[in-house]
Amino acid sequence: MYKDVKEKAVAEMVHKQIYIEERHERLLKRISKARGVSEAELIRQASGHYPLLTHSLH
Repeated sequence: MYKDVKEKAVAEMVHKQIYIEERHERLLKRISKARGVSEAELIRQASGHYPLLTHSLH
């Protein structure tokens, strides 16, 4: 059952490739390891909390 839910969630995501500065990569890796989540998950979380990204949509 859980496997089906996980596969569906992945299927609904879109692959994105980004370029970041080395200092951001180091920070991303450090936070990712400390929180026990993937770097991609941190980026997803951050993009949902960044006011400039969401404010202009309303």
